[in-house]
Amino acid sequence: MGFSPDLSSAHQGHRRARGVALSSSGLGAGRVYAPEGRSSDESVIELQLFEDGGLRLLMTRLSEGASGPYESPGDAEQVIFDAAAVVFTRHMLELIRLISDDVGYHGNWAVVVGANRLRGRRRWSQPSVFVSNHRYSADTYEESTGVTLAELRDAPGTVTRRLLGPLLRSLDCEEAFVKALTDEELSLAPGDDTGPGGEAMTSPGLARGRTVQRRRDPTTTRWPQPSSP
Repeated sequence: MGFSPDLSSAHQGHRRARGVALSSSGLGAGRVYAPEGRSSDESVIELQLFEDGGLRLLMTRLSEGASGPYESPGDAEQVIFDAAAVVFTRHMLELIRLISDDVGYHGNWAVVVGANRLRGRRRWSQPSVFVSNHRYSADTYEESTGVTLAELRDAPGTVTRRLLGPLLRSLDCEEAFVKALTDEELSLAPGDDTGPGGEAMTSPGLARGRTVQRRRDPTTTRWPQPSSP
């Protein structure tokens, strides 16, 4: 199953501080939010490549307002898309594996996953599924780990568990992602897909997720410098 936005949504090129980036249409020059009046404006994603070889993935739709069939949109409860955290972490690990192979970098990476505005929120579930009442008790989540190229190739699920296990266990949903966390084919939680309709990114309640990968020895290999416009 997929999730929106995905990496293919990052199609606009930008110059950023100490690097370059590809972003969805919701971000403009200077990483300024630039809504275009579409329903997907709040679903912003950006992949940044730093001059020192680091990567950063920003995605703003880690939470979203979900209301019942007889509730008004103003009563929507912000819920966490736990499946999005798993999907994007796996995608990012695969991306840095491909980059490592492409540039011939065989060293380790330092990987960090983080999210904010999580306090009091539960995981999203379809209306027909029993609603979980396990709510995250902290405002932010952050976990880091070192990753070898061998792990990127052979054990991305194990790495994903190290990065997301504490969050998923807190939400009582780790068992829903057994395949994704044990180096088998990626599988989302039953019934979890893109979720309900969205709310504006400017809402003070929207949670955001980020994944940062940085090589432990950035002097080993240098990225080609971007050409001038």
